[in-house]
Amino acid sequence: MSTEKSVREIVEEWNAKAKAKGMLLEHEPWSIPPVAGSILDPPTPEGIERTAKLRKEKLARADAAKRAAAQVEEVQDQVSEPVQEHCRNGAAAGKQPRIPVE
Repeated sequence: MSTEKSVREIVEEWNAKAKAKGMLLEHEPWSIPPVAGSILDPPTPEGIERTAKLRKEKLARADAAKRAAAQVEEVQDQVSEPVQEHCRNGAAAGKQPRIPVE
């Protein structure tokens, strides 16, 4: 015999708590009338302007990120070339790489 609550009992308990707090929806969520200023409303001039501004900011951030990535790649190339050259020169001269021993 199980002493656990059934799903129905849990739902009824949650609904009772929500009703006591005044938060229980007595109808289906899709039947709630839309609120003014909803994202689903037809576009207004202010909304169109705000959307254009947000798109412009997004493009500016993307361009800045591309420039930063290009700078990082450039610095990595500058650093890796001397390291690779040093490794090639050491190997060409017959020198063994030194590994520090503690």
